[in-house]
Amino acid sequence: MNALFAASLAIAATASAAGAAQAPAAPASPTVEQLQTARFTGMHMAATLLNRGIKAAVANHRDVREQVHEAEGLAYWGASIPGLFPAGSGGGESSARPEIWTNWGDFEAKATDLRRAAGRLAGLARAGDTAGFATQAAAVEAACAACHTAYRAD
Repeated sequence: MNALFAASLAIAATASAAGAAQAPAAPASPTVEQLQTARFTGMHMAATLLNRGIKAAVANHRDVREQVHEAEGLAYWGASIPGLFPAGSGGGESSARPEIWTNWGDFEAKATDLRRAAGRLAGLARAGDTAGFATQAAAVEAACAACHTAYRAD
């Protein structure tokens, strides 16, 4: 019985090792084109959240409590931005200026400013503070513009 058990273990170990050797490879790092597409997509969605959601709610006097998702989305976007700009991911179809990589600390700070401004906006939306929300919406838009002015080529 022990010999049969030992043989079974040996077969199982061999099969397991063979299966591990055939496991799919880990995904490759994103290409420059994929990073640029992700950035373009994120910027497009952020503009939609800001313009069709947040600014429209302010202009049309809608209940700002309905804009929590939009504000949170902009905060998540601000937190994500630096990770989408690794060194060497400019050029091609990108609108990113080279100054992003030479002024990295400022670029990161501007993304952090957006994340924080949008986080405050989400808090005001949750509280139903219409006046505060309108003022903070302008601050969020200014945070977007500050980064685009410095780091986006037209």
